[in-house]
Amino acid sequence: MSKLAIPLTITALMALAVGVIVASLLVPTPTPQGLDVAVAPDAVQATRQTYEDKRTVTGVSFETSAVRSITAKTSGTVSESLCKPGQAVHSGDKLISVDGRPIIALHTDTPLYRPISAGATGTDVAALQRELSSLGYSADGNGAYGKSTARGVSQLLKHAGISNSDGSIGPENVVWIPESTVVPTQCSADLNTALSPDSEVMKVGGQLTAVTFSPPTDLRAGRRTFSLFDVTIGLDKVDGRITDATFLSKVSASQGYQASLSDTDKKPSGLLALEKPIEAMKVPPSAIVGQDGGSACVSPDGRKAVPVNVIGSALGATLVQPSDGKTPIGKVVLGHRLDGVKCTAGKADQGSKSSSGNGVDKQGDMSDLKDDSASADVQEGKIDTQGTQKDAQ
Repeated sequence: MSKLAIPLTITALMALAVGVIVASLLVPTPTPQGLDVAVAPDAVQATRQTYEDKRTVTGVSFETSAVRSITAKTSGTVSESLCKPGQAVHSGDKLISVDGRPIIALHTDTPLYRPISAGATGTDVAALQRELSSLGYSADGNGAYGKSTARGVSQLLKHAGISNSDGSIGPENVVWIPESTVVPTQCSADLNTALSPDSEVMKVGGQLTAVTFSPPTDLRAGRRTFSLFDVTIGLDKVDGRITDATFLSKVSASQGYQASLSDTDKKPSGLLALEKPIEAMKVPPSAIVGQDGGSACVSPDGRKAVPVNVIGSALGATLVQPSDGKTPIGKVVLGHRLDGVKCTAGKADQGSKSSSGNGVDKQGDMSDLKDDSASADVQEGKIDTQGTQKDAQ
């Protein structure tokens, strides 16, 4: 190759390389699959949703009965004890025996403070007669200790295991209890315990009498359930105070309640929920038009307005029900496609205005929502239960 040809060849190759580079820059690079520019949909399919309006209730408190010490008015050695913590003690039943003598638990309006027998009168006699009658035994009922009262006392003592009674009774025969039925929280007179007058036999009270909490002020109407320590009760109304005996008994027996007694600084939390969940439809917030409080509209085609009640909403999702309770809600149009829709579901006619917000001011908890179907177009979010809470009329 000649010396002139070599520079020409190099120049040609360089020119070719430059052309290739320029051509590559001018030819557009195809967008990789899956990275195409997303086009926002102008309509989506509403999905069915159940809504339980679950509310976590903090600061649950407990009311308990006063603790009282129950004493005996006799002396001796405990030879038998029927007292068991948590087991009810009823008026008229034998509670303990001292030196082999049965001692009866007895509730009277006026405690027996003296031995009484035939011929005695007074408020203590009248109180004894009322209790004898309540227990089904004979009694005079006139405040005077007569034959009928003596017979009733003999019946009471015989029931406890004391026979050949002369019909008299006194403080040494009974342990006074403040109610017809008490539940010991502690039994103090164990076997072989030496008693003296006014020795403690048991402690009563301290039983759970009420569960209290501050109810939310914006609950949806409807029967609800309240759950605490895995114990649930149905409530016709939520007034922040539960006194149902069965519920309280189950709560008292729970490990959570027992733990709360040892850590009084920490208040437990309960859970309120609708007993019958509400069936609703979930749509994007941009499907709502003309919202006025809890009333709004959606549209299947950008022309027809379908009045709805807004159950609640938050970023990404709004729950609605048809206002008439029957119009099906399927496909709904979004955003600018609502510009021509007029909604008159509220108090006044609403112009053609598309809602771009969530429709309810406050944020709530959407953990109680259950999808019956999924939709890629309708995003999950947090349901507002603190905003509009009116029932569908």
